[in-house]
Amino acid sequence: MPKSYLQKEPAAQRAFNLEFNPFLQVVTRLLMLYRNGHNVNKAEIIIDGGTWSNYPKKYRDSFVSLIFIACNLFTPKVAEKLIEYRKDEQIKDLLCSDDSISEFFDVDFNELKAKKLRELQKVNSLSYVRIVGLSIEERPQTYAFNGSITINAKLMVKSLRKYGVTKIQLGIQSLNDRILKLNKRDCTKRDILIATEFLRVNGFKLNVHIMQNLLGATVKSDLQDYKELMRVIMPDEVKIYPTVLFKNTELYNEYLNGNYKQYSFEELVELIIKMKSITPKFVRINRIFRDLPTEYMQGVKIPSNIREYVQREMKLRGLSCNCVRCRQVKSAVIDPKRLKFLIMKYRTGGGINYFLQYLSNKNELLGLLRLFIPSNKIHDLMLNSIRGCAIIREVHVYGITTEFAKQGNVQHLGLGRKLITKAEKIAQGEGCTNLSVIAGIGTQEYYSKLGYKLVGDNFMKKNIEVR
Repeated sequence: MPKSYLQKEPAAQRAFNLEFNPFLQVVTRLLMLYRNGHNVNKAEIIIDGGTWSNYPKKYRDSFVSLIFIACNLFTPKVAEKLIEYRKDEQIKDLLCSDDSISEFFDVDFNELKAKKLRELQKVNSLSYVRIVGLSIEERPQTYAFNGSITINAKLMVKSLRKYGVTKIQLGIQSLNDRILKLNKRDCTKRDILIATEFLRVNGFKLNVHIMQNLLGATVKSDLQDYKELMRVIMPDEVKIYPTVLFKNTELYNEYLNGNYKQYSFEELVELIIKMKSITPKFVRINRIFRDLPTEYMQGVKIPSNIREYVQREMKLRGLSCNCVRCRQVKSAVIDPKRLKFLIMKYRTGGGINYFLQYLSNKNELLGLLRLFIPSNKIHDLMLNSIRGCAIIREVHVYGITTEFAKQGNVQHLGLGRKLITKAEKIAQGEGCTNLSVIAGIGTQEYYSKLGYKLVGDNFMKKNIEVR
């Protein structure tokens, strides 16, 4: 089991039961979603399991290739053939070898595995299940250490783009140097600031993990930490992870020796309420706490649905959270004639950010776009393929997912195209002549229809020079 994961966590347990085979994990997950009535035409792949760059290159290459093969082979016809197998273990037995996979899918599986990743990606850009986003987990020191960009930072970013990675889950945990040192994080606040901006200027969406109640922290310092995160780093997404106490850990020994005190559940709820109340509208709180079985926990036991406790208490107090997740559309019907368009502008270390959004007449978030205009001083940090370009780092339209080329309510109001057109005009106004998109492999066809061309490092690029 990867470090920092427990075998009885739902996702980790599924992976363990399937022997961490990426092909089987993707096939079984797609089948579960299909069986429950979800559209699987657009897949956002999340690779958890610790620091991605720590795994051998050969393993990373194979892992990603098998994910693409699984998505390329999965169709409604395949799903109907598999639907009688109710348990993942049954599918594992059915697809237990390369030969059995070849026979079931009527392909030469070994031949598929021998193909270059770019060939598999070309197939995926037109397949039934298209990978529209791919995220991995990293630590700041992969990209910045001792206050400087690491020697291999650009090489690592190039390899991530080769895989089609669009989002980095970055485990920063704290911005307090004293707390980082006490908890042996092997990085500093300066390293974190440099790493996050380096990833942003190269187009990646940032999902930052931050922890509360670490060794040396207080409720007051944690709130200050979160305020600084939102003021200085301004991430796109955040995961809020309160510390959990387990036996046989260094922290547990500190607890037994009286050097570590847990927050009460009430203190934790109060802290998270304050954090949610100050979250900017351009940030999405993806998760509050992990789905950890309470049987592992020592001392204070935190329920996996703590988010519900927080939301219930906020409602009682008349408080609200303005994060992306809390604002995204929930209505079944949207009046396309009563949409509102808003722009937020904010500056980070490497340049100017524009957060474009369409809202319903009920102020529900229908769609968003993140545009980054790099300052001249950081062009050298950017990959050659996008150097000096304005970058669209995310386009997301909310509502029920519909298939490519089919009509849906919110998903196909044309909001994505409208957002992109507006981003192009903003970039032109900023004096940019080229606009690039960190597009998922499965969205490349969509952008090509809008005049964007595939360039190096899997970016899509368009000349927007005013003539």
